[in-house]
Amino acid sequence: MASEAAAAASLEPDIRLAQAISMLLADLSDEQRRSFRTQQDNFLPPTITDVMRVVAKVDIVAGGKQKGGGRTFGPRLTGFLEAVQEFASIGEVELGGSMSLLATSVWLIVCLTLTILAEYPRWLEKASMTLMSAGRNAPRRMEITLFYARSKKLQSFLHEYFGVVVHTCHYIVKSLRSSVFAKAISFPMDSKLKGYESDLERWAAKIREEMMILQFQPAPLQTGGFANIFDSGKSKSQPNSLAHNVEVVERYSTYDYLTPWLKIRKSGSTDLF
Repeated sequence: MASEAAAAASLEPDIRLAQAISMLLADLSDEQRRSFRTQQDNFLPPTITDVMRVVAKVDIVAGGKQKGGGRTFGPRLTGFLEAVQEFASIGEVELGGSMSLLATSVWLIVCLTLTILAEYPRWLEKASMTLMSAGRNAPRRMEITLFYARSKKLQSFLHEYFGVVVHTCHYIVKSLRSSVFAKAISFPMDSKLKGYESDLERWAAKIREEMMILQFQPAPLQTGGFANIFDSGKSKSQPNSLAHNVEVVERYSTYDYLTPWLKIRKSGSTDLF
């Protein structure tokens, strides 16, 4: 067992991510695996609408399992699910073909796990807290798109981060396969899930640190016959232009749809209509 762990540790992070996905798929039921493959074959890059659709489905299923409808979990899940959605929607140009396929699988796995969790509101109550914490610091699309191709270290950190996401989902799915286990476990004291939460925070911190370094570095210089043409027009402030662009995009390209939606969801739901 120790030798297997050592061998896995020696692999590249993207290979370990692929292995984690394969291991999770192997533990799904035949029906779940067929559904996963079908969704993979017909995959379209997810949008924020897909995020809202998933959390709405989770709330509907979980509400049906709780007396009086219970609480809604959407506000807790949205930030984390949106980060996974953004990663899966970046596409082959920025990520490359093989990594884009892995990102697609991560999105489908997270959606499947949340759907399964919705059947167990007590588990969902605790797991949603873990995912809410992870969502606060999760890497975002804009930074990944700008910097992914420039840094092997950033690529490695992102692969590690989403590898932990898959391992977390795998642990939850395996645990919930046994109804006796799911009903008897003392979930609040579950150290395994706490360990995954710590790992997500650690890799998210490394990603933020690397992005901060890249943000204030000049973009790689162009070489070849056209290099001099572009160099002649550069100002001395060029190294800071990327940081300025990031600031401008953050300021003007986002609409705060989330705040009013969270207020609406926190106000509760009704069955009167």
